[in-house]
Amino acid sequence: MEFKGAGVTVYVNDDVVKIWLSSRQISFSTHEAFGVLIASTSEDRKEYWIESVTVPKPEDSSTRCSFILKDISHQLTVDKAFSDSEGQLIYLGTWHTHPQEKPVPSDIDKVDWKNCIKDNLDRRLFFVIVGTERVHIYTKGIFGFKALMPI
Repeated sequence: MEFKGAGVTVYVNDDVVKIWLSSRQISFSTHEAFGVLIASTSEDRKEYWIESVTVPKPEDSSTRCSFILKDISHQLTVDKAFSDSEGQLIYLGTWHTHPQEKPVPSDIDKVDWKNCIKDNLDRRLFFVIVGTERVHIYTKGIFGFKALMPI
């Protein structure tokens, strides 16, 4: 998958796409799935490659319309990817599912994203919402969050 907007291009590894599609909330009993994005970037920071993602872990919790990412293994996975890649793979945001065909961020999502950005001022972050029909990627724009367009 490839997305463009806000002056950047984001490429998504096929294995990541498979995880997202298999995590869609198609059934009414399915809870939100979620995790962090592990990615690399070009030197000019205009191209990004989402190489892998984490998935819900035992210490995390979720409901149909909410999640709490609290298992330490997400951070440990990012740390290992960073170390193994000699700093090329880094934390680049989060992903989660919504039980909507065309997912839109909730107010809670936007507050969480703003907090993630405050904790990572050295890089641009991306936030993925996987709907039942579409995947949307958002990043901070001049006037709030901007959706990147699938190519």
